[in-house]
Amino acid sequence: MIKSLGIIAAGIVLLVGAAWAAWVGLHALQAIQNLRSDIRTVRLEAGTLASALEKTIVDSQERRCDYYITALPATISAPGMHCLTSDLTAAQIDQDAISIQADGVTLDGFGHQITGKVAPDARYRGIIGIDRNRVTVQHLNIVGFRQGIVFGSSAPGSSSRIVVRDVSVDRAAFQGVRVAAESFSVIDALITNTGPSDLVPNTFTTAIDTRGNNCIISGNRVAGTMASGTGEAIGISLYRGAGCIVEDNIITAAAASGEFSRNFGIWTNAETGPGPKVENNTVIGAHYAFGPHGMFSQNTAANPVCGLFAKRELDLSTRDDLGGNTSIGSGGADLVHPRACLTVATAIDRYRAQPQANAAYAVALQYSEESPEKMVETLAWLLVAAHLGHPDAEAVAQNPEAVGYTMQQAQSARELAESLAAGH
Repeated sequence: MIKSLGIIAAGIVLLVGAAWAAWVGLHALQAIQNLRSDIRTVRLEAGTLASALEKTIVDSQERRCDYYITALPATISAPGMHCLTSDLTAAQIDQDAISIQADGVTLDGFGHQITGKVAPDARYRGIIGIDRNRVTVQHLNIVGFRQGIVFGSSAPGSSSRIVVRDVSVDRAAFQGVRVAAESFSVIDALITNTGPSDLVPNTFTTAIDTRGNNCIISGNRVAGTMASGTGEAIGISLYRGAGCIVEDNIITAAAASGEFSRNFGIWTNAETGPGPKVENNTVIGAHYAFGPHGMFSQNTAANPVCGLFAKRELDLSTRDDLGGNTSIGSGGADLVHPRACLTVATAIDRYRAQPQANAAYAVALQYSEESPEKMVETLAWLLVAAHLGHPDAEAVAQNPEAVGYTMQQAQSARELAESLAAGH
């Protein structure tokens, strides 16, 4: 009897324990579900808060706008904040899309896009400002046009404190961004598929073309720049460049448009002094990655067709290799159309195989780079190219003395050119 009562008591304990466990489990499950619900609520509220915060920021930014651009073409004639509130098109307009004719201007696209004519014969600019000071263009996407953004100077120092940042330019026919000014910045731009233009033969296409001193060109991404004829495709060019730094840019060269054109990654050409600092840049697949003037450090060239630095016979003081400059791979193996790096001999062989203007001009170019002392040979090949109709060569042929040749050199070159044209 006692044993039976013990068994019954144990059973009751087990039942009570099971009931208690069930009750605890049920409430624990309910608590977990409530917690999940609370988490979802918090997430929804956080998302709503984030959206509200984002809208507040945008509204706050837009409230800073003094003027709104709602149609193209547009002229900015007063200082202040000028804003886009939607995407706009100028594809059917035969003039520049936005003309900046005042100082102290900020043009903010707020992530919107302006679209122009997308074609090799495009003639107009997306944004143009000449002799402007204290102007910023930011947060804007541009598609088409001959040039996406242009700031020019009619005289040295007539433009200054120009800032172009966080913009993109796609499929401009000639240049993505061009700035000629003192104290300027081009920062965090994305420039893709520039060129080639067919308005002039042998186009020198440049994604970011700059001229001036005291500048920053940083954090830009460039890809797909294309030249035509014997022209050259350049990712970033900087002329003058005293007090400038070119850093943290990535440039991916496109396959050359034709067998006579070449690609350069970053081209810096200082008039005096050591030139700009060129640091921590990466160039992929160009004929030449860097050069010719400047102070270079910690740059990388991946698969250069010809070399890390452009060939130039220079005083060593004009180009300082400060260390850490690296070339990885060679021959443009990552490109769709692998290209050869010419020498004078291979350029002459190519001309003999196809005696045409571009081929003759390419020989002259190789002479000027490999053997600049051979001025007679260089001019002779320019005269051959001019005879075959190359427009750049024709300009030299009309007056060789105007570009530094003596009368004796010009006469010797004419005699050599006649022999070359006759196939000797």
